[in-house]
Amino acid sequence: MSSVFTGITWLTSLLPWLLLAYVASRPLTEARASGSLELLLSTPLPAEQIIHAHWMGLWRQLRGPVYVSSVLIGLILLFGVAAALTSGAPFEQMTFVVLQVLGCVSRVVTGVAVGRMGLYLGLKASSMFAAVGLNLFYTVIIVWLVNTTASILVASTFSTAANGAATQLIVNFLLSSLAIAYAVFLIHWSRQRLLTQFRSLAAQTAGRTM
Repeated sequence: MSSVFTGITWLTSLLPWLLLAYVASRPLTEARASGSLELLLSTPLPAEQIIHAHWMGLWRQLRGPVYVSSVLIGLILLFGVAAALTSGAPFEQMTFVVLQVLGCVSRVVTGVAVGRMGLYLGLKASSMFAAVGLNLFYTVIIVWLVNTTASILVASTFSTAANGAATQLIVNFLLSSLAIAYAVFLIHWSRQRLLTQFRSLAAQTAGRTM
């Protein structure tokens, strides 16, 4: 029964990323399927401007949750520091606060990465299903697999509760930091790949119209 609830919890946590990946991939996937993308590429608009317009359209849907999350991160940090300074164990409290803030930042940056990857994969993938699936794999599932593997290794390697807890804190800090760095990498990588793909398609469209 516990495995069933674990699966339901995991699927529930995956649902927002699934919806975001779909929303991000949909415009370019539909534009490519309808032929309007080829019409757009035949205009004198530069690839950078087209990409920026698509991103701004997506950002208008994302900025509300991102702004709210940023405010919540600030409040968590503010009240967490205040609680740590007034507690009898400030180091442990501050460690907990830092991990919570890193986790929140990781989710926000991952959301931006899902949006950026969605634009690129909407243009590159063979179908909407493939775009959403690849997006989730690169942005969410890989990170989840790394986190799960690291947690299992820590639990199996350190038998004592004290050593295990201290090591788990360090591992969580490193994993959250790596998740943020990985998401930032995906943001920049997908943007460059999208720009390259747009330029290539624009060149092919221009060659057919000559």
